[in-house]
Amino acid sequence: MAADLGGDVEVVVENVRADGGTVMVQLCDRGHFLGKCALGAQAPGHKGSALVVFHNVPPGDYAAMAFHDRNSNGTLDRWMGIPKEDFGFSRMSGLPLRPPRFKDSVFTHGATDQKLTVKLNNYFG
Repeated sequence: MAADLGGDVEVVVENVRADGGTVMVQLCDRGHFLGKCALGAQAPGHKGSALVVFHNVPPGDYAAMAFHDRNSNGTLDRWMGIPKEDFGFSRMSGLPLRPPRFKDSVFTHGATDQKLTVKLNNYFG
């Protein structure tokens, strides 16, 4: 393993409410949070939970963002800026009342494997 590579990050995405579509997960550093993140992966959408694994993630501070892309269009669909599809962030169990902040979702990743959970939620039930 190269010196700049870290361990794997396993993200368990909970509360997938329907079959179909794709569960998308991104690991974002502070500079790319809520934007285009360098690390992204996906899993088929199945009711219950999904597992997405990122291999050899460089050590650093990240936030995980996940959403269930039910229509498989590759984006988190919104209505008037509010997410219409189920979404969630690391270290957040409920729906934020304001746009999420990096400091509320950040986790530190090192050289060893790590496992986290992201629970999906939806403003529209």
